[in-house]
Amino acid sequence: MATRLRAFELEIFDHTSGRGGKAEGFSVRVARSPVGDLAPPEKARIGPEVRTKLRELARGTLDRDGLVGLGEALGDLLFPPTARDYFFRSRERLSAGESLRVQLRFDSLALSAIPWEYTYLLRPGTDPTQRPLDGFLALDGQTSIVRGVNGTAPPDFDPIVGRPLKLVALFSDPATAEYPRLNLDDEQAKMQEGLAGVANVAATFRSDATPTTLQDVLVGGADIFHFSGHGGFEGELGATRGSQVGKGSIIMLDDTGQPRPLSAEDLALNLSNKGVRLALLGACESGMADGVNPWSGLAAALVRAGIPAVVAMQFKVLDVDVIAFSRAFYKSLAGGQAVDAAVIAGRLAMYNESGVESRDWGVPVLYLGGEQGVLFPAGGGQSAGNGTHVVTQPVSTNSSSVNQTALRNAIVSAYTLDQLDVLCADIEQAIKDAGEAHPIKVSLDMVGGATLPGKVQNLIQYLDGYGYLGYLVRGVRADRPNLSF
Repeated sequence: MATRLRAFELEIFDHTSGRGGKAEGFSVRVARSPVGDLAPPEKARIGPEVRTKLRELARGTLDRDGLVGLGEALGDLLFPPTARDYFFRSRERLSAGESLRVQLRFDSLALSAIPWEYTYLLRPGTDPTQRPLDGFLALDGQTSIVRGVNGTAPPDFDPIVGRPLKLVALFSDPATAEYPRLNLDDEQAKMQEGLAGVANVAATFRSDATPTTLQDVLVGGADIFHFSGHGGFEGELGATRGSQVGKGSIIMLDDTGQPRPLSAEDLALNLSNKGVRLALLGACESGMADGVNPWSGLAAALVRAGIPAVVAMQFKVLDVDVIAFSRAFYKSLAGGQAVDAAVIAGRLAMYNESGVESRDWGVPVLYLGGEQGVLFPAGGGQSAGNGTHVVTQPVSTNSSSVNQTALRNAIVSAYTLDQLDVLCADIEQAIKDAGEAHPIKVSLDMVGGATLPGKVQNLIQYLDGYGYLGYLVRGVRADRPNLSF
């Protein structure tokens, strides 16, 4: 059963940079909560000791006590007395099956660059000497922390009916000394394991991803985009105006296998208008921003470009923890939970894998555009409430369990490009004649690819993503009855 989310919105504004002898600080106000709206604004001061702890956090040198100490300092900033009172009274109002979504809205990019996901609030009546770990809001199963992006409007989502949810996952691991090797094969296996047995989720996995791969795999659109690999951020975390402007990127490959950074703006351009409702960037530092340029941070840039929900990483993170997060996240999401709940599940998996002192459990950041909540609304299937939607009606009986590698090799050996064009036209017409709920265009130009094997592979994955691979299988067997696959 999906958790019902109740909104607790904090506005963080009026940032002073601390220059010219002034203290760095800001104002915070509860804009909305289950116990009242528009509380009076309160002042918060960021002392130099907080900045010191943040630098230690980024280096990964804080132990448990250090993390709790930083979390308490962040809690004092984000939840001064009135806001803290509103928060705990709101928690008391929660019924069974409800949780609190703490949504942070900033008018300053410098403030949004602070890792608020490590906020720690000691519950009333708790022995302060114990300092339990559920004081971290990110590890509290009844609380989610979400970042809003100003200037984004809540999108309207059409139900997904008659086809599976399409997940596109790209993996990139440059074999150079600059970037340590990643265990992406294991991560892909764990993702597939998490999705095993989940009906109507069609996943496409592509290794050694290049910008061309990205473009090709999105030809037919996607509901969920996933990237695993290295990320980078050049510049200073929380930089202020006048300092070096940072730039976020994911590291893909060029045609020779060398690293090819793809900037936040370029990734946003590639994903926009492709139907993507959720992006997960399993790359180190993909959630960072420089505090100056809204396009510098990958996650915020994608939300501004119209991607409704983005999960990213704000620091370097251990490979094993990314794997643990991805597996738990997708299993929860595919099980009908809200994206908030899926992130909480992923954080807990990271904590279970490496412990509290690894600090990786606080690295994921969730951005949501506007006030949207339902990413995949019901449309004849089963609603998952305030999260994803898992279609329960039959999609198509035309799918096949054929070995896709054998099918690709057989087609490559027996068809020319011109013959494949004719076969594609026949498949498109057969889908229409069958009265499928979601007829699609089928052509080699549509699926893309630079070589004949690449085009065939893309065609197989494209049709399989819609549950229509059986049309290709039957078409090839009727056209080339002697082929074996």
